[in-house]
Amino acid sequence: MASSTKKLSADERQMQISRILMLRDRITVNEIASEFSVTTETARKDLSILEQKGIAKKFHGGATRQNNYLSGMFINERMEQNIFNKRRVAA
Repeated sequence: MASSTKKLSADERQMQISRILMLRDRITVNEIASEFSVTTETARKDLSILEQKGIAKKFHGGATRQNNYLSGMFINERMEQNIFNKRRVAA
């Protein structure tokens, strides 16, 4: 993870954390604190909010991605995946 240079709002930070979870399946509280220059308490709060939204499942020291989570905010990204094959099937 690259260090963030700009302070993000809580919503922006949580969106970035959910993106990381989509890519890596898990993240630790310490990784969040370091990446986003926040306290571990803030990182835990972010994970609690993401758990309430059904995005993350907390464990001691971090969280994993919810298995049943299909992110609506990444719909454009998912639509672009395998575009060649999708067009071939549609034709």
